[in-house]
Amino acid sequence: MTDLNALFLQMWVLDYQMGLFQKPYFQGLVQQGLLDAAGYKKVTGEDYVAPQAQPAPQA
Repeated sequence: MTDLNALFLQMWVLDYQMGLFQKPYFQGLVQQGLLDAAGYKKVTGEDYVAPQAQPAPQA
């Protein structure tokens, strides 16, 4: 992990603790590749679970 990544992780932990951002925000960061699953757990205290794709409705 680069120093910049470590700084962002520390910032995100504080943001979550202060209630500035909730879990959906960090789930989005994981989906975008800006945060990994280990970082998500460090921020939220919970394992990251990828959302399940919804099947397309049948006509």
